[in-house]
Amino acid sequence: MRRIEWRHLDGTTLVLPPALSKSKHARRLPLEGELAEIIGRAWKRRRLDQPRIFHRNGRPIGDFRKRWQQACVVVGLGQSIEDSNEPQTKPKWKIRKKYRGLTVHDL
Repeated sequence: MRRIEWRHLDGTTLVLPPALSKSKHARRLPLEGELAEIIGRAWKRRRLDQPRIFHRNGRPIGDFRKRWQQACVVVGLGQSIEDSNEPQTKPKWKIRKKYRGLTVHDL
């Protein structure tokens, strides 16, 4: 979703080039229902200086996984664990943490 641009939209069809498709084959996705409404709302507030459909104030949107993991930790469905490969000499705030818990693919 982060890399889809207005040029990929052909009327009511989203045309994904091979580079954006998981299978590396071009895909034509008809837009209908809620997805068509979402694209319609984005069209109404599109910015001419931003080629991407989904952005935040003209800047590319980030990866949702970070927020997903934070939410799972808060509600007890995951843990943030210190990376055991990190040198112990680093200050605590610099040590990278790994996430263990519920993922989107578990749903």
